[in-house]
Amino acid sequence: MNFKRLFNFWQVFFILFSFNCQYINGQVSKELRFTNINTSDGLSNNNVNAVIEDNRGFLWIATNDGLCRYDSPGNFKIFYASASDKEGIETLKSSNITTLFIDSKENHWIGTRGGGLSRYHLPSKQLTNYVHDPADKNSLSNNEVLCITEDRQGNVWIGTEDGLNLYQPKKEQFIVFKDNPSNPNSLKAKAILSIMEDDKGWLWIGAWNEAIHLLIPAESGDMADAQFRKINLSKERTAWNVWKIYQDNEQRYWIGTFGDGLFLMQLPATASNKINAQDWEPTFHNYLSVHDDKKSISNNIIKDILQDSKGRLWVATTQGLNHVKPNQLPATQTFNAPTKEKPAINFNQHIYNPNNNYSIAHNDINSIYEDR
Repeated sequence: MNFKRLFNFWQVFFILFSFNCQYINGQVSKELRFTNINTSDGLSNNNVNAVIEDNRGFLWIATNDGLCRYDSPGNFKIFYASASDKEGIETLKSSNITTLFIDSKENHWIGTRGGGLSRYHLPSKQLTNYVHDPADKNSLSNNEVLCITEDRQGNVWIGTEDGLNLYQPKKEQFIVFKDNPSNPNSLKAKAILSIMEDDKGWLWIGAWNEAIHLLIPAESGDMADAQFRKINLSKERTAWNVWKIYQDNEQRYWIGTFGDGLFLMQLPATASNKINAQDWEPTFHNYLSVHDDKKSISNNIIKDILQDSKGRLWVATTQGLNHVKPNQLPATQTFNAPTKEKPAINFNQHIYNPNNNYSIAHNDINSIYEDR
């Protein structure tokens, strides 16, 4: 993979990427029109997993077969993994790109399936790969990278198929968090699907089959001694598969599950991330798909959540895209006073319609992203 040449580009538009075309009847909101970009336009693969924009205006698109840099309509530059590079520049270890993130130091973090993690530092144009080494406990915990984020302290967190990782730049190694059966306060999760820092600076982790975890910082300040509190959303096992944790601009917590719909989480006034102050419980409200109810969410498998610059909440599912208008979201005063009564929400569904050229092109939505 050669990143030597970059050009300035500015293009403002909203992109939704999807895969697995399903031909079903549906309705599309008259106020929204969708344009599809696929392999016929130059995209390397129609299975798109993530999208991100850098500070030069380039869009980077993670696909199952190559990393694409979108320059302008119909103009893609595609980067693949290769065994060698004629210019002696290190390349990606896998062309199956799962996730992307750009940190505050202009590092492009590239997560792959089977090829570990890559960091491309834009100013120095240097690519560094990190892979799992069974003989090194401080190497990346697994080569299947699922999510990446940066906290307000500048720490980069990486979720993998087997463990949570905290990158240590000075040592070029990782602190790895895994389940320790002898430690009840360890991370009780294997596959880490979502990492989110909230407005308080608390770190939340969404996992497969292990619900959500709240990181409890050690009193010593040593991140290696951090503890975790596991919180179940529901008694339903499908609610333990947490695909996405998201906080909107009104500090509402949204949790997307793989099979049990969307949850709204409300924290009591006593909520804390301190070690000796965990005698509190959140309140959860569940929003499920209801057959033939166009105001319910379109499917119970939630893959992504995003609030756009207009305040609309977008929810990606395996059976269509949904959005909630700002005035249809729970009022802030209601959200800040958790009750057992579930706030009403009307979802606007967007389903693939073969008879409408401006409907979404597919129903299985992986990622939602709004550019500048």
